[in-house]
Amino acid sequence: MLARRLLQPLKTANMRFFPDSFPYAPDWVVLGVNNACNLRCKMCDVGAGYKASNFYHNMTGAKPLNMPRELIFKIIDETARYFPKAKLGYGFTEPLLYPHLVESIRYAKQKRLTTALTTNAFGLERLAVDLALAGLDEVSVSLDGPPEIHNAIRGHARSFAGAFEGIKKIFKIKGPAPEVSIFCAVTEWNIGHLVRFAELFKSFPLRRLGFCIRTLPRPMLPGRTMPSMVVYTPPPFPV
Repeated sequence: MLARRLLQPLKTANMRFFPDSFPYAPDWVVLGVNNACNLRCKMCDVGAGYKASNFYHNMTGAKPLNMPRELIFKIIDETARYFPKAKLGYGFTEPLLYPHLVESIRYAKQKRLTTALTTNAFGLERLAVDLALAGLDEVSVSLDGPPEIHNAIRGHARSFAGAFEGIKKIFKIKGPAPEVSIFCAVTEWNIGHLVRFAELFKSFPLRRLGFCIRTLPRPMLPGRTMPSMVVYTPPPFPV
């Protein structure tokens, strides 16, 4: 009986959320703002037609499709209150399709939070100026190789051109604009084309150009969309 009374406060504490009592704050608060994408990539369960995974079904019929506006604003408020030094990252699935993206970034900046965006950049040209004016700090673009290689992997004939024009538009913005990094996942589909890929950006003032290398010695298979990665980032361009 005594043991039960002693354990009860611990059990109750573990069932509650005390963000102001954490021994250390997170470096990042990463958001999954939607279950939507405008591409059909070979390495993705949807692009591969692998219907046995939860990811496939989330991406083809999950409701709600987008994080509600009131929820993301609440997350921003709590992040600013409890973890003001943490970066707010928009990471999943394709945040450029999120209807509250620009508005929520603007609100986060009003709360003095650092904001970052990870994207395939297919819709970046349309939103580049609005994102810069909202105060976006960083954008990381995922590309898979030179145009014909990237387009074949991503399942869209204009996916590389759309991203490339969006990146160029950011660099043309006069005034504050987000820093741009580009990351390329090394796969069996683009190996042998990476030098040519890097040369496309040698005149761009990128923050970094990174290559993600799978540590697993097996081919990427449907249902295994998140293998371990190690990131190599060469010195910033231009070189």
